[in-house]
Amino acid sequence: MLEDFRLKVFMAVKSEQSFTKAARSLGISQPAVSQNIAELEKELGVELFTRSKGEVTLTPAGISFEEYASRILHWYSAAGRVFGPEGKLSSRKPVRISADSLAADSILPSVMPRLLSVNPSLSVKVIPYDGSNGHDIRVWCRIHSGDLSIEDSAAFVCTIEASAITSNPTLANVDDFHRLPDGSRFVVWSPYSRHLPSDIGAMTAVETYSSSSVCSLVNSSPLFIGLVPKIAALGSGLHVMPVSLHFLSLDVMVASSDASNPVCKVLREVLREEL
Repeated sequence: MLEDFRLKVFMAVKSEQSFTKAARSLGISQPAVSQNIAELEKELGVELFTRSKGEVTLTPAGISFEEYASRILHWYSAAGRVFGPEGKLSSRKPVRISADSLAADSILPSVMPRLLSVNPSLSVKVIPYDGSNGHDIRVWCRIHSGDLSIEDSAAFVCTIEASAITSNPTLANVDDFHRLPDGSRFVVWSPYSRHLPSDIGAMTAVETYSSSSVCSLVNSSPLFIGLVPKIAALGSGLHVMPVSLHFLSLDVMVASSDASNPVCKVLREVLREEL
């Protein structure tokens, strides 16, 4: 519907390693394949393929461009599912997403811009989950379970792992909280608070729903140990301690009464990529 056909030609040539085979797979002529690749290379100002003795391989520039091409085609496809005949969605048909407090406060705000970028006219209403079916999509989080039922397996999207962070280089290799120096205190991402062992709970100085605030506070004191989602820890520039926090891992679950709901499909993809 929307995609640049030249990108599909590029990916076909890359996959088939042959202009002739790519033409056959796309149902077009070999000269048409050559023309599309030539136009793409001219527009980008780089050579994408090396042609040698009947073999076609990606150049270094082609290898780099492949990542962008695959992502662009992926999101064109996602947009097609939302806007196209399968989706039939518009701002006149708001999508109701029910969410528990964790998903509503800490998960959906970080991924909603990405979801709406796929369909800027999409209208989304986030509502608290009250046990009823008054929603199009339900999003919730729970402590990680390695034993999923068939129903839960269908709803499972991804696991958010937890990390311990510190600004103190001497604590960077501590793998057991019982070896922390006296005076150490924890700064905790609030969704973890009710799952903390009693000894960690007793040493908690601050709880906040903002993972960036946790990182800032940890950076301000060598005695603070932060407990945040792994994705926040990796981007913090702080030391990630080799402590097992499996008891804080959270499963993100998404379900819809309509298995073919296109917004649900896109939301699941966005959550996997962003989290």
